[in-house]
Amino acid sequence: MNDTPASAALTAQTTPQAAEDAADPMYEQVNHWFTYQTPSQADVLNMGAIREQARQLARTIVRSCPPSADRSAAIRHLREAVMTANASIVLGGK
Repeated sequence: MNDTPASAALTAQTTPQAAEDAADPMYEQVNHWFTYQTPSQADVLNMGAIREQARQLARTIVRSCPPSADRSAAIRHLREAVMTANASIVLGGK
Protein backbone atom coordinates (compact mmCIF):
# COMPACT_ATOMS: atom_id res chain seq x y z
CA MET A 1 0.00 0.00 0.00
CA ASN A 2 1.37 3.47 -0.79
CA ASP A 3 1.66 6.24 1.79
CA THR A 4 -0.50 8.89 0.14
CA PRO A 5 -2.96 10.87 2.28
CA ALA A 6 -5.83 9.10 0.51
CA SER A 7 -4.46 5.66 1.36
CA ALA A 8 -3.82 6.73 4.95
CA ALA A 9 -7.42 7.95 5.20
CA LEU A 10 -8.69 4.67 3.76
CA THR A 11 -6.60 2.69 6.23
CA ALA A 12 -7.86 4.84 9.10
CA GLN A 13 -11.47 4.25 8.04
CA THR A 14 -11.12 0.47 8.03
CA THR A 15 -9.71 0.01 11.54
CA PRO A 16 -11.84 -1.25 14.44
CA GLN A 17 -11.46 2.17 16.06
CA ALA A 18 -12.90 3.83 12.93
CA ALA A 19 -15.97 1.62 13.14
CA GLU A 20 -16.37 2.53 16.79
CA ASP A 21 -15.89 6.23 15.98
CA ALA A 22 -18.46 6.06 13.17
CA ALA A 23 -21.06 4.92 15.71
CA ASP A 24 -20.59 8.16 17.64
CA PRO A 25 -22.82 10.96 16.25
CA MET A 26 -20.01 13.49 16.80
CA TYR A 27 -17.70 11.60 14.39
CA GLU A 28 -19.19 13.18 11.25
CA GLN A 29 -19.00 16.66 12.81
CA VAL A 30 -15.34 16.14 13.78
CA ASN A 31 -14.53 15.05 10.22
CA HIS A 32 -16.25 18.17 8.89
CA TRP A 33 -14.44 20.50 11.29
CA PHE A 34 -11.01 19.07 10.56
CA THR A 35 -11.29 18.80 6.79
CA TYR A 36 -9.96 21.73 4.77
CA GLN A 37 -12.86 23.82 3.50
CA THR A 38 -12.12 25.97 0.46
CA PRO A 39 -13.82 29.34 0.93
CA SER A 40 -16.02 30.66 -1.87
CA GLN A 41 -15.50 34.18 -3.20
CA ALA A 42 -18.44 35.34 -1.06
CA ASP A 43 -16.82 33.68 1.98
CA VAL A 44 -13.57 35.53 1.29
CA LEU A 45 -15.41 38.85 1.14
CA ASN A 46 -17.32 38.14 4.37
CA MET A 47 -14.15 37.08 6.19
CA GLY A 48 -12.41 40.24 4.97
CA ALA A 49 -15.24 42.40 6.32
CA ILE A 50 -15.03 40.70 9.72
CA ARG A 51 -11.25 41.06 9.79
CA GLU A 52 -11.44 44.77 8.94
CA GLN A 53 -13.98 45.47 11.68
CA ALA A 54 -11.87 43.49 14.16
CA ARG A 55 -8.77 45.44 13.11
CA GLN A 56 -10.58 48.70 13.85
CA LEU A 57 -11.73 47.42 17.23
CA ALA A 58 -8.22 46.15 18.05
CA ARG A 59 -6.79 49.59 17.26
CA THR A 60 -9.39 51.19 19.52
CA ILE A 61 -8.51 48.77 22.31
CA VAL A 62 -4.77 49.49 21.93
CA ARG A 63 -5.41 53.24 21.83
CA SER A 64 -7.86 53.24 24.76
CA CYS A 65 -6.51 50.66 27.19
CA PRO A 66 -3.26 50.88 29.11
CA PRO A 67 -0.69 48.16 28.37
CA SER A 68 -1.69 45.28 30.62
CA ALA A 69 -2.57 41.63 30.76
CA ASP A 70 -6.21 42.61 30.29
CA ARG A 71 -5.46 44.54 27.10
CA SER A 72 -3.49 41.57 25.78
CA ALA A 73 -6.36 39.26 26.68
CA ALA A 74 -8.85 41.52 24.92
CA ILE A 75 -6.78 41.42 21.72
CA ARG A 76 -6.30 37.64 22.03
CA HIS A 77 -10.04 37.09 22.46
CA LEU A 78 -10.75 39.34 19.50
CA ARG A 79 -8.38 37.26 17.37
CA GLU A 80 -10.13 34.10 18.57
CA ALA A 81 -13.52 35.64 17.72
CA VAL A 82 -12.35 36.43 14.19
CA MET A 83 -10.98 32.90 13.72
CA THR A 84 -14.20 31.36 15.04
CA ALA A 85 -16.34 33.59 12.83
CA ASN A 86 -14.23 32.64 9.82
CA ALA A 87 -14.64 28.97 10.67
CA SER A 88 -18.39 29.48 10.90
CA ILE A 89 -18.39 31.01 7.43
CA VAL A 90 -16.38 28.32 5.68
CA LEU A 91 -18.06 25.48 7.58
CA GLY A 92 -21.47 26.76 6.58
CA GLY A 93 -22.65 27.03 10.17
CA LYS A 94 -22.25 23.28 10.75
